[in-house]
Amino acid sequence: LWLLSLPGVVAAAVLGVPVMLKGQPLPAPMATLMLAAGLQSALLLAPAAFGGALLAPSVGLHRPLLEALAGGPRPRRIGARAAAGAVGGLFGAGLLLALAQAAPAALEAARSAGAMPLPVRLLYGGISEEVLVRWGLMTGCLWGLWRVAQRGGGAPRTGLVAAAIVASALLFGAGHLPAAAAWVPDVDAAVVAYVVFGNAAFGVVAGYLFWKHGLESAMLAHLAAH
Repeated sequence: LWLLSLPGVVAAAVLGVPVMLKGQPLPAPMATLMLAAGLQSALLLAPAAFGGALLAPSVGLHRPLLEALAGGPRPRRIGARAAAGAVGGLFGAGLLLALAQAAPAALEAARSAGAMPLPVRLLYGGISEEVLVRWGLMTGCLWGLWRVAQRGGGAPRTGLVAAAIVASALLFGAGHLPAAAAWVPDVDAAVVAYVVFGNAAFGVVAGYLFWKHGLESAMLAHLAAH
């Protein structure tokens, strides 16, 4: 999973960083900033990938296709998992389009001028972010709640899963604030609320798909939404 996420890291560093910093005074050469951004993302993704692999089986979260490629049992209902991801992506895209109607004017104008290239949205958004947020963060949240609330016994209760989905979705939304700050000179409460809750709305969809259908279904939804 860590290796699978690296093409997105490269795309974000090489193609995304120049877009985010366009027209701004640079504290260092662009090549240095791209390298630093790529190394930071790769280092963040490593504990997410390996930590998720360590903790996910305990709380019933899976990556069925990758597990099968690694020698595990052939996943059941592959078509249903793929269909769920596609439907989730279309639903998520519709949700984001609807929310975009309420976007603060400053953010909408800046976002139109600095839209991320498609390879960044697909590779980093669709794959790297899912490894980081769903596989790493959501799994870690659920495992921690399960250990505290159920003392590590039995399958996690639905309420704990829901809490982990929402918590990781909100953190996923908050993770987009640096990009918003790069686009909008004065980040106010409206921009913060829109960025956090707008992205968290899709994070809940992806988290549900991860729980019910596996990580690959959440990845497919994220790709389809972009």
